[in-house]
Amino acid sequence: MSGLSQLSLSCLVDHVPFTGFMGWVWRLRGVRRSDTNPNLCNR
Repeated sequence: MSGLSQLSLSCLVDHVPFTGFMGWVWRLRGVRRSDTNPNLCNR
């Protein structure tokens, strides 16, 4: 294994997208990947 974890394309809890156009819209609203768990959002 390479030791790198794979990042999810959306939040695993509420399915907010991190990529694409809707990911961009959510970033404008302040929603980003969590610092402690990058597969979850900071909402």
